[in-house]
Amino acid sequence: MNLRNVKALGSLKQLTSVNLAFNSLESLSALHGLSCLTMVDCSHNKIASLEGLADSIQSLTQLRCSDNVISGLHRLNQCSQLTELWINKNSLSRVEELLHLRGLASLRKLVLYPNPFCKNQSSASYRATVLRIIPQLDSLDAKPFTDAERMDASNMEDPCAKSARGKEPGKNAAANNLSRRGSLPEATLAQRPKPNRRYSATEALPALTQAYAPLIPAKDVLNAGKKTSGFRFLAPRLLRHCYVWLEQLPIAVRGS
Repeated sequence: MNLRNVKALGSLKQLTSVNLAFNSLESLSALHGLSCLTMVDCSHNKIASLEGLADSIQSLTQLRCSDNVISGLHRLNQCSQLTELWINKNSLSRVEELLHLRGLASLRKLVLYPNPFCKNQSSASYRATVLRIIPQLDSLDAKPFTDAERMDASNMEDPCAKSARGKEPGKNAAANNLSRRGSLPEATLAQRPKPNRRYSATEALPALTQAYAPLIPAKDVLNAGKKTSGFRFLAPRLLRHCYVWLEQLPIAVRGS
Protein backbone atom coordinates (compact mmCIF):
# COMPACT_ATOMS: atom_id res chain seq x y z
CA MET A 1 0.00 0.00 0.00
CA ASN A 2 1.00 3.62 -0.45
CA LEU A 3 -1.65 5.52 1.49
CA ARG A 4 -1.36 9.27 1.87
CA ASN A 5 -4.67 9.86 3.62
CA VAL A 6 -6.51 7.73 6.19
CA LYS A 7 -9.24 10.17 7.26
CA ALA A 8 -11.80 7.35 7.20
CA LEU A 9 -10.32 6.08 10.46
CA GLY A 10 -11.75 9.09 12.28
CA SER A 11 -15.19 7.51 12.41
CA LEU A 12 -13.97 4.36 14.17
CA LYS A 13 -14.25 5.69 17.72
CA GLN A 14 -13.83 2.28 19.39
CA LEU A 15 -10.69 1.37 17.45
CA THR A 16 -8.00 -0.01 19.76
CA SER A 17 -5.22 -1.02 17.36
CA VAL A 18 -4.09 0.31 13.99
CA ASN A 19 -1.24 -0.61 11.65
CA LEU A 20 -0.33 2.14 9.19
CA ALA A 21 3.21 0.98 8.44
CA PHE A 22 4.85 1.23 5.01
CA ASN A 23 2.81 4.08 3.56
CA SER A 24 3.42 7.72 2.64
CA LEU A 25 1.68 9.43 5.56
CA GLU A 26 3.06 12.81 6.60
CA SER A 27 0.99 13.19 9.76
CA LEU A 28 -1.24 11.32 12.20
CA SER A 29 -4.01 13.91 12.14
CA ALA A 30 -6.49 11.21 11.06
CA LEU A 31 -6.20 9.68 14.53
CA HIS A 32 -7.69 12.73 16.28
CA GLY A 33 -10.64 11.67 18.42
CA LEU A 34 -9.63 8.01 18.70
CA SER A 35 -9.34 7.84 22.47
CA CYS A 36 -9.40 4.02 22.75
CA LEU A 37 -6.19 3.32 20.86
CA THR A 38 -3.70 1.16 22.74
CA MET A 39 -1.40 0.19 19.85
CA VAL A 40 -0.28 2.29 16.88
CA ASP A 41 2.23 1.22 14.25
CA CYS A 42 3.09 4.05 11.89
CA SER A 43 6.58 2.88 10.98
CA HIS A 44 8.13 3.57 7.57
CA ASN A 45 6.23 6.72 6.64
CA LYS A 46 7.14 10.41 6.34
CA ILE A 47 5.74 11.55 9.68
CA ALA A 48 7.40 14.57 11.31
CA SER A 49 5.19 15.02 14.39
CA LEU A 50 3.27 12.85 16.85
CA GLU A 51 0.66 15.55 17.40
CA GLY A 52 -2.16 13.38 16.05
CA LEU A 53 -1.89 11.11 19.09
CA ALA A 54 -3.18 13.75 21.49
CA ASP A 55 -6.56 12.08 22.03
CA SER A 56 -5.12 8.60 22.65
CA ILE A 57 -2.33 9.79 24.91
CA GLN A 58 -3.83 8.23 28.06
CA SER A 59 -4.63 4.82 26.58
CA LEU A 60 -1.60 4.11 24.38
CA THR A 61 0.57 1.21 25.57
CA GLN A 62 2.57 0.44 22.42
CA LEU A 63 3.83 2.87 19.80
CA ARG A 64 5.94 1.96 16.79
CA CYS A 65 7.07 4.88 14.68
CA SER A 66 10.44 3.73 13.35
CA ASP A 67 11.82 5.10 10.10
CA ASN A 68 10.12 8.50 9.94
CA VAL A 69 11.42 12.08 10.34
CA ILE A 70 10.30 12.75 13.93
CA SER A 71 12.55 15.27 15.72
CA GLY A 72 10.77 15.72 19.07
CA LEU A 73 9.17 13.57 21.76
CA HIS A 74 7.29 16.20 23.77
CA ARG A 75 3.94 14.80 22.61
CA LEU A 76 4.66 11.62 24.55
CA ASN A 77 5.29 13.03 28.01
CA GLN A 78 1.71 12.29 29.10
CA CYS A 79 1.62 8.70 27.82
CA SER A 80 1.34 7.27 31.32
CA GLN A 81 0.44 3.74 30.11
CA LEU A 82 3.14 3.43 27.45
CA THR A 83 5.24 0.28 27.92
CA GLU A 84 6.93 -0.04 24.53
CA LEU A 85 8.28 2.60 22.15
CA TRP A 86 10.03 2.17 18.81
CA ILE A 87 11.51 5.49 17.68
CA ASN A 88 14.64 4.33 15.82
CA LYS A 89 15.65 5.72 12.43
CA ASN A 90 14.20 9.17 13.00
CA SER A 91 15.61 12.70 13.34
CA LEU A 92 16.27 13.00 17.08
CA SER A 93 19.36 15.22 17.21
CA ARG A 94 19.25 16.18 20.91
CA VAL A 95 19.67 13.75 23.79
CA GLU A 96 17.49 16.09 25.85
CA GLU A 97 14.45 14.79 23.96
CA LEU A 98 14.70 11.66 26.10
CA LEU A 99 13.72 13.73 29.14
CA HIS A 100 10.15 13.60 27.85
CA LEU A 101 10.23 9.86 28.49
CA ARG A 102 11.75 10.01 31.98
CA GLY A 103 8.38 10.40 33.71
CA LEU A 104 6.73 7.48 31.89
CA ALA A 105 6.80 5.02 34.79
CA SER A 106 5.42 2.11 32.74
CA LEU A 107 7.96 2.37 29.91
CA ARG A 108 10.08 -0.77 29.82
CA LYS A 109 11.13 -1.36 26.21
CA LEU A 110 12.75 1.30 24.02
CA VAL A 111 14.13 0.89 20.51
CA LEU A 112 16.10 4.03 19.73
CA TYR A 113 19.18 3.32 17.59
CA PRO A 114 20.01 4.80 15.15
CA ASN A 115 19.23 8.50 15.57
CA PRO A 116 21.50 11.53 14.95
CA PHE A 117 22.33 12.08 18.64
CA CYS A 118 23.64 8.50 18.89
CA LYS A 119 26.58 9.25 16.60
CA ASN A 120 30.13 9.47 17.97
CA GLN A 121 29.26 7.39 21.03
CA SER A 122 30.49 3.92 21.86
CA SER A 123 27.83 1.29 22.44
CA ALA A 124 28.54 1.27 26.19
CA SER A 125 28.40 5.06 26.46
CA TYR A 126 25.20 5.24 24.46
CA ARG A 127 23.45 2.63 26.61
CA ALA A 128 24.63 4.23 29.85
CA THR A 129 23.44 7.64 28.69
CA VAL A 130 19.94 6.38 27.87
CA LEU A 131 19.65 4.42 31.11
CA ARG A 132 20.86 7.41 33.17
CA ILE A 133 18.02 9.49 31.73
CA ILE A 134 15.34 6.76 31.72
CA PRO A 135 16.22 4.40 34.62
CA GLN A 136 12.94 2.47 34.52
CA LEU A 137 13.84 0.76 31.23
CA ASP A 138 14.31 -3.01 31.13
CA SER A 139 15.80 -3.13 27.64
CA LEU A 140 17.22 -0.87 24.94
CA ASP A 141 17.26 -1.84 21.26
CA ALA A 142 16.00 -5.34 22.18
CA LYS A 143 18.94 -5.95 24.56
CA PRO A 144 18.18 -6.20 28.32
CA PHE A 145 20.21 -4.06 30.71
CA THR A 146 22.61 -5.87 33.01
CA ASP A 147 23.24 -5.06 36.67
CA ALA A 148 26.70 -3.81 35.71
CA GLU A 149 25.21 -1.39 33.19
CA ARG A 150 22.81 -0.08 35.83
CA MET A 151 25.72 0.52 38.18
CA ASP A 152 27.68 2.37 35.50
CA ALA A 153 24.68 4.51 34.62
CA SER A 154 24.02 5.43 38.25
CA ASN A 155 27.63 6.62 38.60
CA MET A 156 27.70 8.88 35.56
CA GLU A 157 26.72 12.53 35.39
CA ASP A 158 23.28 13.24 34.01
CA PRO A 159 24.02 14.01 30.33
CA CYS A 160 21.27 16.62 30.33
CA ALA A 161 22.45 18.40 33.49
CA LYS A 162 25.22 20.47 31.93
CA SER A 163 23.00 22.25 29.41
CA ALA A 164 20.24 22.63 32.00
CA ARG A 165 22.60 24.45 34.38
CA GLY A 166 23.33 27.13 31.84
CA LYS A 167 19.68 27.75 31.01
CA GLU A 168 17.92 27.60 34.39
CA PRO A 169 20.46 27.31 37.21
CA GLY A 170 17.94 28.02 39.97
CA LYS A 171 15.26 25.67 38.73
CA ASN A 172 17.70 22.83 38.12
CA ALA A 173 19.84 23.17 41.24
CA ALA A 174 18.35 20.13 42.94
CA ALA A 175 18.61 18.03 39.80
CA ASN A 176 22.24 19.05 39.33
CA ASN A 177 23.06 17.97 42.87
CA LEU A 178 21.80 14.51 41.93
CA SER A 179 23.96 14.30 38.85
CA ARG A 180 26.94 12.65 40.53
CA ARG A 181 27.33 9.66 42.80
CA GLY A 182 26.79 10.44 46.46
CA SER A 183 25.08 13.80 45.91
CA LEU A 184 21.73 14.79 47.34
CA PRO A 185 20.36 18.24 48.19
CA GLU A 186 21.49 19.38 51.66
CA ALA A 187 17.94 19.36 53.02
CA THR A 188 17.53 15.75 51.94
CA LEU A 189 20.84 14.73 53.47
CA ALA A 190 19.74 16.17 56.78
CA GLN A 191 16.50 14.15 56.69
CA ARG A 192 18.17 10.90 55.66
CA PRO A 193 17.62 7.93 58.00
CA LYS A 194 20.56 7.20 60.30
CA PRO A 195 22.50 4.10 59.13
CA ASN A 196 22.98 2.72 62.63
CA ARG A 197 19.50 3.26 63.96
CA ARG A 198 16.99 0.40 63.92
CA TYR A 199 13.61 1.53 62.57
CA SER A 200 10.23 -0.05 63.18
CA ALA A 201 8.03 -0.93 60.18
CA THR A 202 5.87 2.14 60.74
CA GLU A 203 8.91 4.43 60.89
CA ALA A 204 10.95 2.97 58.06
CA LEU A 205 8.65 3.69 55.12
CA PRO A 206 8.07 7.41 55.85
CA ALA A 207 11.77 7.88 56.52
CA LEU A 208 12.80 6.21 53.28
CA THR A 209 10.25 7.86 51.05
CA GLN A 210 11.06 11.30 52.45
CA ALA A 211 14.82 11.00 52.14
CA TYR A 212 15.13 8.95 48.98
CA ALA A 213 12.15 10.19 46.96
CA PRO A 214 14.40 12.10 44.49
CA LEU A 215 15.98 8.79 43.51
CA ILE A 216 12.90 6.57 43.25
CA PRO A 217 10.25 6.63 40.46
CA ALA A 218 7.02 8.07 41.80
CA LYS A 219 5.02 4.92 41.04
CA ASP A 220 7.29 2.82 43.25
CA VAL A 221 6.79 5.15 46.21
CA LEU A 222 3.03 5.13 45.69
CA ASN A 223 2.88 1.35 45.31
CA ALA A 224 4.94 0.87 48.44
CA GLY A 225 2.50 2.97 50.41
CA LYS A 226 -0.33 0.62 49.48
CA LYS A 227 1.41 -2.44 50.92
CA THR A 228 1.28 -3.47 54.58
CA SER A 229 5.02 -4.12 54.60
CA GLY A 230 5.87 -1.29 52.27
CA PHE A 231 9.45 -0.90 53.42
CA ARG A 232 10.16 -4.50 52.39
CA PHE A 233 8.88 -3.68 48.89
CA LEU A 234 10.80 -0.43 48.63
CA ALA A 235 14.24 -1.82 49.44
CA PRO A 236 14.50 -3.90 46.21
CA ARG A 237 13.39 -0.86 44.23
CA LEU A 238 16.17 1.16 45.82
CA LEU A 239 18.61 -1.60 44.88
CA ARG A 240 17.46 -1.42 41.29
CA HIS A 241 17.28 2.35 40.86
CA CYS A 242 19.94 3.64 43.23
CA TYR A 243 22.70 1.17 43.99
CA VAL A 244 24.91 3.89 45.43
CA TRP A 245 22.61 4.40 48.41
CA LEU A 246 22.18 0.74 49.38
CA GLU A 247 24.78 0.77 52.13
CA GLN A 248 23.21 3.83 53.71
CA LEU A 249 19.82 2.23 54.27
CA PRO A 250 18.76 1.69 57.88
CA ILE A 251 19.74 -1.68 59.34
CA ALA A 252 16.11 -2.73 59.81
CA VAL A 253 15.46 -2.28 56.08
CA ARG A 254 18.71 -3.80 54.85
CA GLY A 255 17.99 -6.92 56.84
CA SER A 256 14.36 -7.23 55.67
